[in-house]
Amino acid sequence: MSKTYVVGDIFKVRDNALQMDKFVVLTRALMDAEHFFLVSVGSFEPWSERTLTFENRYEKTKLDESEIQYLANTSRIKHMGNMNDYRNKIVEILNMKEAV
Repeated sequence: MSKTYVVGDIFKVRDNALQMDKFVVLTRALMDAEHFFLVSVGSFEPWSERTLTFENRYEKTKLDESEIQYLANTSRIKHMGNMNDYRNKIVEILNMKEAV
């Protein structure tokens, strides 16, 4: 059985143009259809112009590794966890910044 991934999953991907690894997050937008894409952790901008679109909203909740590789435009991906795994730490850091 192949591994599946959900919205909020974080991946380390190879940026071939910069010859360095970057972190991206799997994101989903629901409008007229369901659109999956990767967003850069550093800039919150789309990682690439590649999207996976499914006409039936809420039909698909998980993507497989080949779909993530397509979105990343590389086979060099590594799953790093999910944003929910890091949420408490991020909130703690932001609260410390607010206290300053």
